Amino acid sequence: MPLILFALYLLTSVQVCSYTAWRRSGAPNPFLPRRIKLAVSRFETNLRFEALA
Repeated sequence: MPLILFALYLLTSVQVCSYTAWRRSGAPNPFLPRRIKLAVSRFETNLRFEALA
């Protein structure tokens, strides 16, 4: 059991570190499902075009 918990800790810390690096670079959330990720990116694109207009 301790080995499983340690493995989960390692995997979680890697995902958290990757997530913060992705967020810092401006990338969308990598853990979102693909359909939601597409909807969010379209919304952000539309929002940027409205800001430019």
